Amino acid sequence: RYKSGVLSDALEATGVGFSFDRPEGGYFLWLKLPDGVSATRLMPVADKFQVSFLPGIRCCPDEKMYDDRVRVCFAFLSDVDIKEGVKRLADAVREVQASN
Repeated sequence: RYKSGVLSDALEATGVGFSFDRPEGGYFLWLKLPDGVSATRLMPVADKFQVSFLPGIRCCPDEKMYDDRVRVCFAFLSDVDIKEGVKRLADAVREVQASN
């Protein structure tokens, strides 16, 4: 529960408009991206920022569904790495938003 709280707090602090339900534990968090940002467009930008996620389209047979969602893992990372990963993800989202 502690690490999911670290992740949730870091995501909320970014101000980029992520939506999610706070997990009560587990390994992963499903994250809805801000309006106008798709996982497909975000993936190459996130790679540039050296942060990774599982695009929602990989978890659904209809590739048009869940392109606005990503799954992030927090279970095996330190607090510092979680916070740095969220910062990098938010920076990648901001770059995609700026290119819209």
